[in-house]
Amino acid sequence: MRSFDSRMLLAFLLYCVFGLFFSVVLGHFTPRQLATFWSLYAMMAYTIAGLWFGYAYVALGLAISALTLVGYFLVSSWFDLWMAVVNGGGLILVGLWMRRS
Repeated sequence: MRSFDSRMLLAFLLYCVFGLFFSVVLGHFTPRQLATFWSLYAMMAYTIAGLWFGYAYVALGLAISALTLVGYFLVSSWFDLWMAVVNGGGLILVGLWMRRS
């Protein structure tokens, strides 16, 4: 039986605090930049978690990050829809992947 590891909780809290501090205190982002930041930030967590849980998560995190950056730089009028499809589709894909395993 595994015991509770407080280091994982501390790492998660530090991750969240860093994101909030960066986006609220340091960064004065436009809404588009903020959407891109949080998407890339969440995909960083997927990529890091993939180092423990499987390389499919690493590939998915990198792919969604790349598509997010493509949307930020190249898609101007449909950016919100782009983000919804890319990030929502990625989360659905991860859910299907976990269900299969």
